[in-house]
This record gives sequence, structure tokens and C-alpha cells, in this order.
Amino acid sequence: MALTFADIAPIQALTTHTYCTSLEDSWNIGSVPNGGYITSIFLVVARKHMTLNHPSRNQPQPINVHLEFLRRTSASTNTDSTDATFTVRDVKLGSRISNLHITLSQPNGPNHTLRDNVEGYIIMSNLHTERGLTLPTSFTLHPTPPPRPTNFSALESNCGDENWILHPPSAIPAFRKAAQHIRIYLPRPDHPRGSADTAKNHLDQWVRLHPEGRLGSWTNDSLGFVVDMFPPIVAELFLAEEADAANAPSSSSSSSSSSSSSSSLQIKGKVGTRRPPPRARFWYPTLSLNLEIKKALPEPEGVEWLLVRVSATVIRNGRMDLQVLVLDAEEELVAISSHVALIMGTERNLAGRTSRM
Repeated sequence: MALTFADIAPIQALTTHTYCTSLEDSWNIGSVPNGGYITSIFLVVARKHMTLNHPSRNQPQPINVHLEFLRRTSASTNTDSTDATFTVRDVKLGSRISNLHITLSQPNGPNHTLRDNVEGYIIMSNLHTERGLTLPTSFTLHPTPPPRPTNFSALESNCGDENWILHPPSAIPAFRKAAQHIRIYLPRPDHPRGSADTAKNHLDQWVRLHPEGRLGSWTNDSLGFVVDMFPPIVAELFLAEEADAANAPSSSSSSSSSSSSSSSLQIKGKVGTRRPPPRARFWYPTLSLNLEIKKALPEPEGVEWLLVRVSATVIRNGRMDLQVLVLDAEEELVAISSHVALIMGTERNLAGRTSRM
């Protein structure tokens, strides 16, 4: 059976309202665990808490999440085991929805005093028993993405099809370790991205969970990771465009020099392939993340494939917004997410823990 996120991040109950797990460094971005990985663990904790402590309410699924990343989290290593403790407060327990406040704390300093690193509010409900007014909104993605793959098995076997191409794991910077747990298929470079007005603000991708090289499936627990794992917009849309311009044919020697210096941004391969920057220049720490879940994915088996669109409205002064839409293979909306993130040099990520954002 394919792995799900609950298999990846087992949660241990310490008391009725405290839980712990070990954050694995294979899910890091640089020296910091990926924010989406952390978000998915929050979802697992919330589900486990309601199932263990309030089973009669039958509210096993988060429908809305708001997280604030106050400080960097830390992953356990071979020489340092740093468990993450999750403390749950039942803010309001209701018949249809319940509100939880959850804090992630980790040891800090020589005395190993627990320090709060991430705080969040999660609204719990039951997506299978919801009832109420339903209206058609005729929602569609605009611009329209390339046609969905007709055969996902062939897509995997051939590393792409006529519209989509694998974002090769070998080309992902070592800095983005967490990206090795997902298979991403992007539109082929020669596919029109859309009109000129929208050409530089969004990315589409089909994704499959691939933890540690093993096949996985997406469940609602994993949606936190889904909405925070994609090729960085800054590198994929803007820096790659600079490299395209630098690599354009030119008779001048200066152009040749420029092309060489830009090869670290994008390396041109054979026709129909695309390769991201082999060296990460930027780190994008999340300040806050909101996630609204619209649809329950099958449990416990999950689904193999999801379509994700990520877009940015304004990127200015080292801060950007991100909007993320998640759809299933039938292109029904599963989740909506919004982020506020900073754009910083990777050296800030790799600096000592005294470095402040």
C-alpha cells in the first residue's frame, strides 16, 4: 500500500493534550524543516486529538488552518535528537465545528527550555456530513493549464507526455532536500503559459508524493505539504527568464560571456526538457500560512495525483504573497491556500540560530 503522510510523521500522545514527533532533516530546506511539512504534521496532530479525545463529535477533518511561523524549527540529526512537542488547547467544542489552538515547541538553549516556534488555529469538522446551501460558481482555472495527462502511468514511465515534463530530481538543488519527496511535472517549456499579462505570475504542476523514493498517495493530512512544495516562482519564472535572455544567440563576445555566467540559473537541455537552477540562491521562509480544505480525499487510500497552481500577486522589497489552488484528477477544487513569505539569501538559512529574520 502506498505511503501516506500519517506513515511519514507518526505522532505519539504524551497526555490528552500534548503530542510529540521527531522532525526529520530529510524534509529540510537548507537547515530548516519545510513549512509545508510542519503544516501537515499540525493536521495529523489535530485529527489525532479529535479522534482520541472527542470521538463522539465525529469531527476528524480540518477545514481551515491558520499558522504563524514565529521562529525557525529544528530537525533531529544523527547527533542531536530534538523532538517537537505539540500542545493542544480546546478553544471551543461544538456540534458541527470545533476550534483548536495548537503550539509547536522545541528545546532551546543550554537548559533546553521549551520555546514556542509555531502557533496555529485549526477548525475541525466532518467533510462527509456537511449539509447546507450549495450553489454552482462555474469556477475554472484561468489561464487554462495544458490538458491533463490522459495516462498517468505512462506519464511516470516516460517522465512526461506531450504537455508535461518531469522536474528532474537530479536537478533540484541539494539545499531543497524536502523536494526529493515529491514528483513534479511542469508544462513543457514550449507550451504557452498564457497571455502576456499573466505569463510571469503562476506555475502549474501535477504532483505525486514520493517519500524517500517510495510511492505515496495524497490524503487530507498531506495537503499542508502540497501547498508549500513547488519550484520557487522567483527562480522558475524570473531568473530562468534572465538565463533565457542571456543564452539567446548573439554575435558579440559579451553575450557569450553572459550566457556562461548565467548557466547556474538554467541549463538548456534537449528540446522538450526543462531544468531548474542547480544552485539555490534564495530562501523563502513562510511567515504565515492559511489553508482552507474544500473536499475530503478518499481515506485511508488517498489519491495518487493532484494538480496545483501557485501564483504571486506582488513581489516587492523581499516579501511576497502566494496563492495556491489544489485540484484532484477530475479537476475538482480540493483546497485553497495563501501564504506570506520573505525572500532571503540562502546564507541566512544556513547561518547560526542567532541569526534573526
